[in-house]
Order: sequence, then structure tokens, then C-alpha cells
Amino acid sequence: MKTIWLTITCTLAFVVGCFSPLGVSNALAVASTPSNPRVTVVLAPFLTFADITPENTPALLRLADDGAIGAANVRARVRGMSGLPSPTESALSISSGAWTLPNALAGSAFVATETYERTGTTAAAYERVFGTGLGNARVAFIGQPATQRFNDLESQSTQIVLGTLGQSVEDAGGLTAAIGNSDVGNAGTGIVHERPAGVVAANMAGTVRYGDVSSDLLVTDMTAPFARRTDIARFRTEFERVSRLASAHAGPSLIVLDSGDLTRAEEFAAVATSATAAVQRTAALKTLDAVVGMASDGRGENDVVIVISQALGTDATGELQGLGPCVVAGGGLAGYLSSPSTHRAGIMTNLDVTATVLDQLGIERPVQALGNAMVSSPGPASATERVNHLTRMNQVATSVDGTKAGVLNVYIGFAVLVLAISGMVLARAPAWRPATARFVTGALMRAVLLLLSVPIASWLMFLVVRYPTSRVSAVLTLIGVSLVVWTVSLALWRRFSPRVPVIALTALTATVLLAEQFFGAPLSFVNYFGYSPLPAARFYGMGNEAASVLFGATLAGLALLLDQHPNAPWARKVRVYGIPVLGAVVVLVAAAPFLGANVAVAIWGAIGFALAWILMNGKRLTWPMVAAMFLGVVVLIGTFAAIDLFGGGEQTHLGRSLASAEQGGLEQLWTIVVRKAETNVRVFTRTNWSWVLVAVLLFLGFMRMRPTGDFADTLAENPRFADAITVTLVAGSIAFFTEDSGIVIPALIMLFTGTGVMWLMLMRLRERTEATA
Repeated sequence: MKTIWLTITCTLAFVVGCFSPLGVSNALAVASTPSNPRVTVVLAPFLTFADITPENTPALLRLADDGAIGAANVRARVRGMSGLPSPTESALSISSGAWTLPNALAGSAFVATETYERTGTTAAAYERVFGTGLGNARVAFIGQPATQRFNDLESQSTQIVLGTLGQSVEDAGGLTAAIGNSDVGNAGTGIVHERPAGVVAANMAGTVRYGDVSSDLLVTDMTAPFARRTDIARFRTEFERVSRLASAHAGPSLIVLDSGDLTRAEEFAAVATSATAAVQRTAALKTLDAVVGMASDGRGENDVVIVISQALGTDATGELQGLGPCVVAGGGLAGYLSSPSTHRAGIMTNLDVTATVLDQLGIERPVQALGNAMVSSPGPASATERVNHLTRMNQVATSVDGTKAGVLNVYIGFAVLVLAISGMVLARAPAWRPATARFVTGALMRAVLLLLSVPIASWLMFLVVRYPTSRVSAVLTLIGVSLVVWTVSLALWRRFSPRVPVIALTALTATVLLAEQFFGAPLSFVNYFGYSPLPAARFYGMGNEAASVLFGATLAGLALLLDQHPNAPWARKVRVYGIPVLGAVVVLVAAAPFLGANVAVAIWGAIGFALAWILMNGKRLTWPMVAAMFLGVVVLIGTFAAIDLFGGGEQTHLGRSLASAEQGGLEQLWTIVVRKAETNVRVFTRTNWSWVLVAVLLFLGFMRMRPTGDFADTLAENPRFADAITVTLVAGSIAFFTEDSGIVIPALIMLFTGTGVMWLMLMRLRERTEATA
């Protein structure tokens, strides 16, 4: 314990200092672009891949044929009036360039002359809220201060600045405009103002220079949702006026369009018959396509048109809709859209829209904008073929993610049950009949092998079924592959010594995860024990869950191997040379910006393997060793930071944190640290993985306190595995304080050492009962 606390104490002191500003500079440069480039963003709330057909959206298909198409994560969590995701959330995220929450009590965007709250004009309300005049701006986002304050309180890990996109365009001498109205409701239900175009285009003062988001863009239509639809003729007139202003402007231009009808159709579907809702949705798609056609027809040589879906998440029935279409024409993009945010052909994020707009306009991206400029990769010439492929990828994501919580809860419950029953059996079995003890211990050992088979099966399943496009196929594939891996491990148990199947499972797990990253992670698009593209926490590299599985499996397998052959000629070489080499490979693959990109592993992973080398080679941990350990981590992180910032690529979380520190100083850095800590607290109380960690610790504690000495004897017979338990306790504690996944990481790390020591104790008991039979 003294070793553990010494390491943890020094680590915490190190973590406080290692993220201090390093005086690095932002390597992003302003691109060379024409003097008056224009980007037109068409917001398409609730647009799905199934909607993109030659009948419903011919203009959108033509735009995709001319450009590139991708599947966008829009991560809408807040519900509108009918329980559907809110388009405002997506609009706010594009505005800030970070995942942003709407404030239900905040006002929307309004034209300056509109009546606001029946008390006066929007211009008067703006002065009342902002304390200054609206000036010559045409549109004002009245709810911006309340929404900003709300996100300052609720944001978990990032600094959110509303109006980042619009402000950046204006600071570059640019022009902004917003056109479109998505208001829903009627006189009976009350009007809910949805004006996402005005939200996206607003600057940090909440204003947009040109455009119209008022109800003047709507006409009465008794067959339309809420008896209102977009007046396409008036919309076109306003768009042409703004286009002329943009063409005459000497600087860049951002025009945001919202057709409006699709939102109304989606919201109204809850009270209409299915047949009526389908007709109204088809009509709304025609309106959207007309707006896309306007933007496309008016596109000049230097102009870019972006069509982005919004507000996808789950529909009114709770069914996951997943990723939405994004089409970009112009800027040299063709085929499949991608982004340095995802490293996945065909996949990008809502936040990449912000970065792409700025990149196409030749404007430097502010550090608080978390996305990256979209790029493209080759694909079929036919947009329909690309749509079909992206539809299949979306089905895989929703199939796995839609069953992930249930699958993991069953797995976690099974793990806790096996640990609890094993503790009871190990305490009581010595008094049982030998035959009974052999039967029960054999069953539990088989259960342990099944526990260790499932994580690796969640990767291998995609070798068997590359695209499980339904929930049933996803779950059945995982079960089938798990059973195959489990059967092989049982065969190894029968053929070789009892340690061999556990060594084989941990080695297979580590090998597959390492190879996965070296080959560009073809199996990790979505994973039961890894990240998912739908929550948009991570799209590429090695997520916290996978890094924990890799570290725990590697360490447990290595310790078991060394204890299996303690006197082999190669054992000493493995301890002296193999541990640092293996540790370097694991940390490099997990943490390097160009591979796993999970830089925090450089802290807890490097310290973990360094401590493993010290303990497994029989050395005492001294203060000079601790200092050398931390110096090595500093050098490693500094190297990764240099690669990240100056290597010509896009920045990972480390690079963004350092850039934030440079621009915002220690206060900005402290905000990041505090929000990560708050996230850890939330994760601790909201994830069922906490039960696994608690169960493992209770098992170890119970075995340690039992007077029979079985636990101590097991560790004495397996000294390297005893060292591995100490290492995982230390590394897991450090990871808890340095990663925003909190308790999940130590839980997954300890899963391997916890089940490993349980296996060793059950094996020892079984051998003892066989000897007395």
C-alpha cells in the first residue's frame, strides 16, 4: 500500500503541473482563398438517408453527384414539443463549434422589426437584454445570453462560446445572413419559435447582418402541418436579395438557409394519421429540395454549398435514427466526406460544419471550435450508390448502439454474479465433498473464461459479419463469436495447463487491439466495448474503454506467463527487456496522435508499465525512480504534443488543451481540469461499470481478510501476478483522475486482474480437491 500511495501522490502532483501552458503556438494557418468566397449552409432538420431519392430530392442528389456526401453525427439530446430532438441544439453546436445544449426558457432569433413578447419590437427587447442597440443588424438571437449562461453551468468538458462561427466571419470582414422559419404550433397549442438559421449565423453579440427569419416567410395552408408552410416565392426573393449583397461584398459571406417545413411535418406527425404524416413529409421534402436547388443554382466558381441534417437521435417512438446526411459541393470535395475528427471515410460530425465553413472562407479556426475541416475520399460516381453504403453504415451504428446498454448490463451483471459466487465458494468449498467442490469450481472457471471471451469477441464479430444491419444480427453475432472463442479456450484448458487458456485469451485480446490500430482500426467503427459514433465522444483511435482493455489484458497475460515459467531461460529477459518494449508498444499505439490518439494513456499507461518493470524485477520503488518515471512521462507527452501541434495534422485533445492554455492562460486550463473532474463524478454515479470495480475490490478485500490464507498463498505462488494487481490499482487510480471516463477505466483494467486472481484461486482449490479425492 505504501508503494501505491507513493505513486498516486506523486502522480497527482505531476498532473497538476504537466498541463501548464508550454508556450506553443497555434499551427493553423489562414488558407489562401479568393477575396469574396461564399458558403451557403442549408439546414435540413430530420433529413434521413431514406429521404434522398430521385423522386423526393432530385436537386439534393444532383448536388451530391457534383460533390461529396457523408454521414454526420448531429447528437441531439433535448426534446421539442412532441418529444422529438430539437433542431436548435444542432444549430447552437454549429454556432459555437462545440456540443451545446439549448435553454428551453431562452428566446429564439427574430427580425428586428418583429413584435417580441407582445411588448414591443425585437430591437427594443435586444437593447433590454444586451444593454446596447441592435444597430443595422437585421436579425437578433435574443436568447443567446441565457443560453450561454446555461452552457457555462452545464458543459462537462469544453469551453463553449456561442456565436463563434458568425463572429469569426465578421472579424474577417465578412457578411452573414439567415433565411428561414421553422416555427411550430398554432393558436390552440401556442407558437414555439424555431429559427435555427438565425442561431447558426449569429455573432457573439447575437446579431446577423441580413436575412429574414420571421413568420412573413410563411403562408396559410389548411392542408399543411399547423396550417402553415414556407412561402417559396418569398423565400427565393429574400435569398436573391442576400445573394446580390454577398456578390457585391468585398469579403467572405456566410448564408444560412432553413426550409422550415420538414420540422413542422416531423412535429405534426404525432397528431396526424400515418398516411397524412407521410404526405406532409413528402411535401416538406419538396420544399427542402427547392431551397437546395436555389443554393445550388446560385453557386459561383468560388462558392460552397453545405446541406446538413439536424436533430436526429431518436424519433417519437424511441427508435434510434443515428447519423444524418451531409452533402458538400465545391471546395474540391468529391466522393465520400470525411474529417480528421473521424478518420473514417463517409463519417463526419456536426462540429466539422463550423470548421469547414471557416476553412472554405479562408478564416482561421478559433481554438474553442472543436471540429475539423472536412476532406473527401474517392467513392462511386453515383450519389445513389454512396447513399446506399452510408445507409448501411448507419444501420450498423444504430444496431450496435441500440443494444449496447442491454448487452453491457447483462455482461456486468454476469461478472458481478461470478465474482460474488466465487467468493462464497472459495470461503465454503473446503468443507464440501471433493466431488461437489470440483463440479462447482469447474463451472465457475468456465464462467471466468466466458467473461474473458466476450470483450475480444466484440472486435472479432466484425470479421464474421462486417455489417450487422439489425439489432438481432448484432447481438446474435456477438453471442456466436463469444461462444466460439470460449469453446477454443475450453479446448486449450483440456489440452494444456489451466493457466494456458487465460494467457491465450489475454494475448489474443492484446494482439487484436494492437493490430487493429496499426491497420487503421477497421473493426472499431462501433463496438460494444469501445466508442460509438452516435454519442460523438470519439470516432477513431483507441477510446478509453479499448485502452483499458488493452492495458489490463496485456498486464494480466504477461504476469500469468511469467508465473507459468518462472525459471525459464527467457523469463528474466522478458522481465528486464520485454516489459519496457511491450509497454512502449502499448503506450505508443494507444496514445500517439497518429495511431490511438488517446494521449492520457501516456500518463497512466507509462507509469503502470514502469512500475511493473520495477516490481517484477524485484526492485524497491525509490524517490529517484519516481522522479525518473515522471520525467519520462513529461518527455513522452512533450513529444506527442510536438507531433500533434507541429506535425502538419489536426489537433487531438492534447493539442487543443495546450492551444486553449495559450489563448486563455491558466484560467482556461483550470476550467478544463475542473470540468473533467465534474465529468468523472457524473460517470461514477451513472455507469454500471462501477459495480464491476466495487465487486472486484470487495472480492480482493474479502479474500485478503479471510483467515485461511488462501489469497496470500495464491499471490505467493504467483508473485508476478501479485505485482500486476498492485500495478493495476495504481494505474487505475491515476487514470481515474486524468481521464474523463472516470471509473470506467479502472473497472475495465481490474476486470482482467480481478478475474485472473479469481481463476488462480479456483484453480488452486480445484487441484487441492482433486488431490484429496
